[in-house]
Amino acid sequence: MSLLTILAEMKSINSGITGVIASYDVTDIPASLKTGDLPAAVVLPSPTELSLFSLISSRRQTFHQVILRIYVEPKAQGTVAQNLTATVPFIELVPDAYSQAVALNSLAGVQKHDVGGYRIGVLPDFAGVDYVGIEFPFMVQEIRTVTTDR
Repeated sequence: MSLLTILAEMKSINSGITGVIASYDVTDIPASLKTGDLPAAVVLPSPTELSLFSLISSRRQTFHQVILRIYVEPKAQGTVAQNLTATVPFIELVPDAYSQAVALNSLAGVQKHDVGGYRIGVLPDFAGVDYVGIEFPFMVQEIRTVTTDR
């Protein structure tokens, strides 16, 4: 199991969220977002502290930090109120989708995944364009058996 596998599964979950038109992970992020693909969900790795390792059990425990950003509308289009109103439903839709997503827990070695809150408003730019949207930090705990020479 790898971080790429986790991100691919999250991309799949995101594509099933009501209102999400396009879903991407690190393997297929486009050069820019097309208006017809909005709202677009993008999962990205975030700074992560790598692991606790036990020589006794030869197991590595990693808490992957992952960011899900849903880009709803370019900041320059519509009013702030319109854009935020289109964004607010994701506050419930995303956690509900992940609560129902047994698939993420069925990945070998994944112990748990948690949505760690949300931030709504103008997201970090995407290809030089500011978008209104919502950002969810996730923590995914992975435990792997590691072969050692000892």
